[in-house]
Amino acid sequence: MTTQEQDRTILPLNLKSIIQLLNTSGGEYAPLQYTMVQPSPGETEIHIDIQQCDPDSIQVDINETRIAVNAKATFQFQPSTNSSDSITLERDTQTQIPLAPGIALQDIHSTITSDTIIIHIPLHHPVS
Repeated sequence: MTTQEQDRTILPLNLKSIIQLLNTSGGEYAPLQYTMVQPSPGETEIHIDIQQCDPDSIQVDINETRIAVNAKATFQFQPSTNSSDSITLERDTQTQIPLAPGIALQDIHSTITSDTIIIHIPLHHPVS
């Protein structure tokens, strides 16, 4: 017996083609993914991707142990090139970044660009 796959699409879109984009760890749809860089010995920067996020929904909470970032992310998907209709997929996203003990929370500040929040963490060395 030979089994053949038939196209029985209910919706005019193939979810298999976008599933990678919806995974927070795969594809290019990865809101709130972050990288850490050290531009100087006295500072660490955390670059957080906010490309797919509604700017008004972004919340940053900092305490002694972590930085928590929450936002509402959206993705516009057009089912076909022949259609002007689009589907908006939306979900809440979050990330938590652990902080080392002894960081002066009052010295942490951030800047924002069109696609990135940069959190600046000055590193204070004890005076001997």
